[in-house]
Amino acid sequence: MILANFILRRPQRTYNSKIDEVHLNLVRQCLSGEKSRPSIDKVLYLILVKKFSAVDLTGSIQRLNKDHHDSGGFTYVHPCKLRLTEIDASVQEKVSRYYQYPTATECVDVTVKELILANDPDILKIINQLFQEIKLWLKLEHENIVPLWGVTDGFDSLPALISPWLENGSLTGYLQHKHEMLFDDGKFALVRSSSHLPRQADVSL
Repeated sequence: MILANFILRRPQRTYNSKIDEVHLNLVRQCLSGEKSRPSIDKVLYLILVKKFSAVDLTGSIQRLNKDHHDSGGFTYVHPCKLRLTEIDASVQEKVSRYYQYPTATECVDVTVKELILANDPDILKIINQLFQEIKLWLKLEHENIVPLWGVTDGFDSLPALISPWLENGSLTGYLQHKHEMLFDDGKFALVRSSSHLPRQADVSL
């Protein structure tokens, strides 16, 4: 029922291209017998990966702890390892460039953010908002903005987000503890990165 409402609320569009095999198989499964239908989390995961071109890194993520390390906003934060030898070359290059590691590096520390959905009556609106923010984040490229490298399955019902591991934690927590020690260069870097966001927010979602 949730999936049906989600589809019905979306504006109708006309496409000239043929439906690809992955989507066709998904439609077949959704219309099949109840026992053969995919769960809603699997459908949402495929939507995010296929529609927004998020890279699926599920098979390359290694969890370090069963429980989350931290939490904030709508996420639980998990420290994990990303095996570079098993991922797409384009992502491998981005990771190596970010950490300034040699391309021969096999494994790096990453942050996996598990999305949390409260018992909100308008859950479809929240899911749609989250997906739009993820779509925007995938397009952001700036030296002072943490990149989104991909998504992974297996962290509750929604796709979990993969980004670099930050030793100093979130920006909010960092400023709370370090604001008096920030040099001018660091302050200007924060201003430059935040000024980058309004321009990118004009991107059509």
